[in-house]
Amino acid sequence: MKLLCTGDLHVGRRSSGLPSDEKHSCAAGWSRVVDTALTEKVDVVLLSGDLMDRDNLFFEAAGPLETGLRRLVDEEIHVCAVAGNHDFEALPQFFNPIAGDYLHLLGLDGRWESQIIERNGDKLRVVGWSFPSQHVSVNPLDSFQVEDDNIPTIGLLHCDVDSSDNKYAPTPLNDLKGKDNLSFWLIGHIHLPAQYDGDGPLVLNPGSPQAMHPNERGDHGPWIVELNGKTLSETRQIITSTVKYCPMEVDISSYRIEEIKQSVLEEIRNLRKEQARDTDRVISTRIKITGKSDIYANIRKELSTLETATVNNVHIESITYETSRPLDLESLANGKSAAAVAAQVLLCIENKTLAQEHSDLLKNTLDKMRSVYEANAYVNISDNKSENEEDAPPDEQAAVDILYAQCTALLDALMNGDRK
Repeated sequence: MKLLCTGDLHVGRRSSGLPSDEKHSCAAGWSRVVDTALTEKVDVVLLSGDLMDRDNLFFEAAGPLETGLRRLVDEEIHVCAVAGNHDFEALPQFFNPIAGDYLHLLGLDGRWESQIIERNGDKLRVVGWSFPSQHVSVNPLDSFQVEDDNIPTIGLLHCDVDSSDNKYAPTPLNDLKGKDNLSFWLIGHIHLPAQYDGDGPLVLNPGSPQAMHPNERGDHGPWIVELNGKTLSETRQIITSTVKYCPMEVDISSYRIEEIKQSVLEEIRNLRKEQARDTDRVISTRIKITGKSDIYANIRKELSTLETATVNNVHIESITYETSRPLDLESLANGKSAAAVAAQVLLCIENKTLAQEHSDLLKNTLDKMRSVYEANAYVNISDNKSENEEDAPPDEQAAVDILYAQCTALLDALMNGDRK
């Protein structure tokens, strides 16, 4: 059988950081997925959860989602889906009126459920589990059971693989790999595509078909999987996303002020050349300017005309600056002044000894960051957080980054004060 595998459609959202254009919406992305299924003449479409976006639910998602599903059903293509943490309530309500012989929403109420599909004399079993609520702290595989027979079987699951966060159906990769009677797993939740090969069944996370956020880098689109009996004969991605997010970092340490802008433009041209095959896609970038230079204070003004511009068909979403004046930290670190303490912390960060020499400072910083992250005042933001790294709970590296930025800013302010 020939299968199209995707998930995390989030119909109702659109790619961020771009000028408004309907082709960059997740609804349009879903339509392109359906086009791909029809062109490839697949037998089954598998959807691994979060088809609707929680922020929009029926208001923007229902129409486009139903249109695509009916196009598939009209061609007698089976669709098997599970609900994720974003659409655990909306998806069952949406599916009930339109369910039929070709539409199968599996695993409601957090109970594993199977569906056997027959095509041209071949059989396929899809076994799936849906989120019963927004947060699930147990491993869904604790209750997993499937018949051990000659029918090729696929597992369909929305889960958080090998994560320390236990809110979104935490599932160890080894548990997935341990189900030897499955042909493969199709999972969802993380928007970046990933394949887990090796011993045990393939675990495929197809990622979102439309890249939605600058952290969702690389190629995005549905996957075609072909089964020959219980054996996978082919897995390939078909790129359908209209945007490709590519970060860029430019070190200005060795440039004169009059060279800065041209150097950044040259890096943009190089990025466009690297992505030359993506002529039909928008390349979107976040530029990070780094380095130590005496001209650091003038760089922002020099590059102001490039912010949110489009150059060589590369859209600049933002420019951030992590620059500072060249400082002799060793000399500044002598003494007990505020500047000396800031320099000492920076030296420890650069030498990777902060945890040993300033453990209390690191712990207190991390505790403060976590208390803000978990504060009741921000509960609505927390409940609607995405799977992007920017929304992740602060960890030790985040605390180190904050300390580095603040100590650098403090030294800069103190040095400016010394000059007056």
